[in-house]
Amino acid sequence: MSGESQSAMIASLVMRSLNPTNSGAAGSPYFNNLNFSLVGNPMNPNGGLFERFVGLSLPSLGIEMYGATPDNAFPTKIFTIEYDGAADFPRYPINVLADLNAFMGIQSLHGQYATLTPSSLLQLFR
Repeated sequence: MSGESQSAMIASLVMRSLNPTNSGAAGSPYFNNLNFSLVGNPMNPNGGLFERFVGLSLPSLGIEMYGATPDNAFPTKIFTIEYDGAADFPRYPINVLADLNAFMGIQSLHGQYATLTPSSLLQLFR
């Protein structure tokens, strides 16, 4: 299963509901082959905006900060562009300059995932 941005959040929530420790589907042959590839994930366990502010709720905007993508039995790859404020938010939100940089990154970088090619992704691993 793959997802980008909000779709990555949906995939993360699916991971929670299909967790092998609490799901009866663990015996399914398809279940054992399930893996996740997420890009620009706001629930990134190391810096996602929804992970940094877990528990915050903005009901007027329909936003719930769900927390991090679960670390369970499913093989998961999360790809993030550095300084993308949605998927790579600063660890210390009290740093105003880092916050401004993150918000600029949301506007300028978060939409760039669709333009990545397989060859540009391969250069990340060299």
